Amino acid sequence: MVRTENIQQMVIKLLGNRDLHGYEIHKELEVRGIKLGIGRLYEILNKKHEEGFLSGSWSESPSGPKKRIYSLNSKGREAREAILMDAIHTVHEFYGEYLRHLPTEKSAFTIIANNLAKDIGPASTIAYVSMRFTKPIQTMLVQLRLILPESTIYLVGPRDMANEMETDLPSLEGARNSIPAKDGHFDMLVLPGFSETGDLQSCVPEWARVLKPSGKVVIVTPTVLLKKPDDPMSIGEYIEKHEHPTDFEGMISLEKSIRDNLAKFFEVADTSHVVHISLITATKSI
Repeated sequence: MVRTENIQQMVIKLLGNRDLHGYEIHKELEVRGIKLGIGRLYEILNKKHEEGFLSGSWSESPSGPKKRIYSLNSKGREAREAILMDAIHTVHEFYGEYLRHLPTEKSAFTIIANNLAKDIGPASTIAYVSMRFTKPIQTMLVQLRLILPESTIYLVGPRDMANEMETDLPSLEGARNSIPAKDGHFDMLVLPGFSETGDLQSCVPEWARVLKPSGKVVIVTPTVLLKKPDDPMSIGEYIEKHEHPTDFEGMISLEKSIRDNLAKFFEVADTSHVVHISLITATKSI
C-alpha cells in the first residue's frame, strides 16, 4: 500500500500548475501507478484542506452534481517548493559527484582552473574569495594548485569556512569588499558565487586596491543568473535558477551590472562558459 505521506506529496505536486477536482486527481494518480480507493483520496484531500494546504471551491456541472475544485494556497505552494528544493538538492549532489569523478582531462574543474591560470605567471599570488564552503570550490582549488604549483593561493572568507576546507592553503578572514591585504598584493582574485548586484559598488574598488598593476579579477557565476534564461532550460540551468532565485523582471542583467561596475577600474576581457558556469574576466587598468 502506498503511504499516505507519499500520496499527499503527489497531490501537492499535481496541483502545482493547475486546479483539479477529486476525480481528475484520482485519474492522474492512476496514470502514475498509484491506485487507491476514491474514498481514501477524499479523506486525504479533506485533511490537507483542513490543515490549510488546499483551497476548495464548488463548480457547477451541466451534466451532473457540483464538483469541488482543489487548488494550492500559499501554505500549499510553500510545501510544494520544499518538495522541489529537496529533489533539486538530491540531483545537484549526485551531479556534483559525477563532475568531481570525471577523468582529469574531462573535468569541468580542470577546465575552469586552466582558464583561471591563463595569462598569469607560474609563481603568482592568488586570492580565492568565497563566502561559503562547497565541495566544488575545494576540487577546483586542488586543480588550480596542480596547474600552478609555484603559486601562493590564499583562501579569503569567513573563519569557519576555512576550518571546513580539507586543504593546507593559507587562509585570511575577510569578505568580498574587505580583503585583508596590502595595496597591490595579488596577481589574481577569483570570486565565485555572485548571484546579485547589491555589493558590487563597494567590492570593485577593493578588488582594484589589492591587485597589482595589470592584475586580473575573475567572477565565477552560474550562467543562468547572468540574464533571463530562454526556455527550455537545461537541467543545470533549471537547478541553478531554483537554488539562486532571481527576479529578472524589470531588472538589469547581472552580467551588464558586473561589466558596468568593473569598467570603472578594469578592462573587461571576455566571458567564457564551462558547462553551466560562466567566468567574467577583467584586467586592472594601469
